[in-house]
Amino acid sequence: MACSYACLGKGFKNVSDIKIYFLGIEKCPQLLKNFFEDPRSELWLYFLYAQSASFHQAVLKLEGQTVSAIEAAKEINQLKDNLTQKQINQFLPFMVRQLIVKSKDNVTDIDEEFVKRAATEFYQTSREYLEQWLSYQRNGDILLGRFKKGPRMGRRSKISECIN
Repeated sequence: MACSYACLGKGFKNVSDIKIYFLGIEKCPQLLKNFFEDPRSELWLYFLYAQSASFHQAVLKLEGQTVSAIEAAKEINQLKDNLTQKQINQFLPFMVRQLIVKSKDNVTDIDEEFVKRAATEFYQTSREYLEQWLSYQRNGDILLGRFKKGPRMGRRSKISECIN
């Protein structure tokens, strides 16, 4: 996951070069041609990249070898709270806002209200997914996210031993 996130970041520095390359080849796949010709595509790439940062940080913390169920639930709840705040504020990352302003100067006017609605829906859907995941019941009596203070595990393999 860390490599893919870092690679994504490097790829964004070369979006225009990648676009020029694909639009310049003779047999460019129609899907890529449509994608790179749509002025909103770059905006959505930047939006998703900005959101992936929050998820990436949460996953890094959850992948730790000494993370208890309490700490995992706390991390997921923090991510959920972050998504809630973004939804309430109709948050758009800086680069997305810049591309919207830039589009107003060009012929391609991107509808800012549509982008805000889509972003808000993304935050809501992500939050609802996390809520469903948190309410997953194991053995009918353990509700992840509502654990009482438990032991700190040295390895993930020991978690199943404690549950059973």
